[in-house]
Amino acid sequence: MSLLQISEPSTAAPKVAVGIDLGTTNSLAAVKQSDGLTRLITDTKDQAIIPSVVAYHDSGQLCTGRQALARIGAAGWVTFTSIKRYMGLAANELQHCRYDFATSTADNLPRFIAADKRLTAQEISASLLQHLHANIEEREGKVATAVVTVPAYFDDAQRKATQDAARLAGLPLARLLNEPTAAALAYGLDNKGDGYIAVFD
Repeated sequence: MSLLQISEPSTAAPKVAVGIDLGTTNSLAAVKQSDGLTRLITDTKDQAIIPSVVAYHDSGQLCTGRQALARIGAAGWVTFTSIKRYMGLAANELQHCRYDFATSTADNLPRFIAADKRLTAQEISASLLQHLHANIEEREGKVATAVVTVPAYFDDAQRKATQDAARLAGLPLARLLNEPTAAALAYGLDNKGDGYIAVFD
């Protein structure tokens, strides 16, 4: 063998395909393993379920997940929960909104107020997706492709908003997938024979 054919072992981080459930209350991510099975990705505290919470402090500090959940009601913090409910909605479509917001005259999108920031629902969701993305890459390797689930009732504007959030988070988004469809596939609907299968969302 020629010495020119000898090469150093690759030190590049493995690339993984992930699925992300960007939930209203909680979120989680799973990775596809080499054996074809999927496995939930845990964080540094060995928890797979991440609260879908983002908090901003008057000083500019940002917290996500469990840290943000612990800051609900704390002085100097504006904490967003269930922001998914506002994805893709125009300001005039918000009903019983619990957060202060300003209306952009350019696009009629609500800008939620946190200290000196004015943030769209997409930008807030992107902070949560960045948190998940960083955790995935720390635990599993570089994300090659991602699928993010959305409610089946999401319209085009809400789906576009979710795509925008994924893009802002730096996720290589392959596609969005309806949550009931994802549940059916997770339980092997595509591999079953004839019969009746019910999926409840």
